[in-house]
Amino acid sequence: MIEEDRHALDRSLDQAEEGRSVHWHRHFQYDNWKSNELGARQGLGMFIPRTAHRVVMHYLMQVPFLRCGRPFETFPTVLDAGRRFAKLQGRVFDLDELRQVLSLACVRHYIDLQPSLHYTFAVIGDGYGRLANLLLTMFPACTVVLVNLSPALQIDLASLRLGWPELHVFEPTNVEDLMPPSALRVRVVGISANKAEMLAAIPLDGAFNISSMQEMDRSVIAHYFGLLRANPSPATWFYCSNAIAKSWTDGSVIRFAEYPWDPRDEVLLDEPCPWGQKGYQTFPPRYLQRPFPIQHRLARLRKEKH
Repeated sequence: MIEEDRHALDRSLDQAEEGRSVHWHRHFQYDNWKSNELGARQGLGMFIPRTAHRVVMHYLMQVPFLRCGRPFETFPTVLDAGRRFAKLQGRVFDLDELRQVLSLACVRHYIDLQPSLHYTFAVIGDGYGRLANLLLTMFPACTVVLVNLSPALQIDLASLRLGWPELHVFEPTNVEDLMPPSALRVRVVGISANKAEMLAAIPLDGAFNISSMQEMDRSVIAHYFGLLRANPSPATWFYCSNAIAKSWTDGSVIRFAEYPWDPRDEVLLDEPCPWGQKGYQTFPPRYLQRPFPIQHRLARLRKEKH
């Protein structure tokens, strides 16, 4: 990990941060969050060092999941971008990343997104910058707003810089920093979760949350929904893929159906996620039912009136 990212990570681990759930307090205690190297971090998903044998095994085990991409015209190009990014990071293209590829291809199936146009996308909780990389690759004129807990955000940014060495990241300190129109004509805006209210000042065409709202307190989930509805764009779509119900160690249960959806949202897709129900292991090779089923929904959100 480059030095500036290392120092930023050290600071973010030490600071108290509003919005850290019991789930994340536990994860940040693991030693791999204190590592100097870019690699696996507890809670961010898989990060498997690349070897020829592992690449082949994962490719073979992914065949049933790859079939899920057949209905989506853009799936092959998004898949290629994901595989290239994994190789640059020196890791296997794993199932976590394939799910991100399928999610983006799915959104593009329902929403006409033109690669030449400027869009502003928010990614709330991106593990290792995977989805951000896909968006930067597929939409060369876009801006990606990454929102994450501070330690995870620094890992996202360090990961992205491996594939985008000249990447300019704008990390605003307050809402006033966002006021000049030029402030948002950058490739990546990085916002720590305790400053998430800045989302309400950014015109967002769309937003993603994949497998992280299930790890937030209910009040934090409601806060994000409110910010997405309040941002100044006249229309904002939201792709959300999370556990139908997930239990935490403190006994609380976070349920997808209890997120603050609105009956006036225009729902484009709402179903059990085809690529989210099972996983696999390579030794011994076998498929595994995930401990909690996954639902995904794509909706144009009802917007707050300004």
